[in-house]
Amino acid sequence: MGVCLSCLRGIDDDDQSINETTPLINDGHDYDKDRRLKEREEQLNEIVNDTNDHLIDIQNFFNPLESSMKDPPAEDEGRTSQAKLITNEYISPEEKAALSELHQELFKIVKEDTTVDPVGPLIANFNS
Repeated sequence: MGVCLSCLRGIDDDDQSINETTPLINDGHDYDKDRRLKEREEQLNEIVNDTNDHLIDIQNFFNPLESSMKDPPAEDEGRTSQAKLITNEYISPEEKAALSELHQELFKIVKEDTTVDPVGPLIANFNS
């Protein structure tokens, strides 16, 4: 037993309390640690797999214009085939004036909606 003990213990172990009755594998502590690490890894993998079903792709929030620029679905093809192209020469002067008014009104609304008014200094109070 002493020969096994001297061969199996590390070189750095100069502890005088080691004798023939000392366990050779440190009471299996390394095995318990490995087993606990493996169980914890399995638990974490299970959590990741469960949360994959509830994830939301946030790329659409970062590029909203990109998704709106994609081709329309096939069901819209019926409506676009009925559209007519009207050139400038077929529009009466009254219609041109009405379209110009609508354009100016729309431009005014868009400009008002996109204007940012300052509300004061932006301060985040972290003390409360």
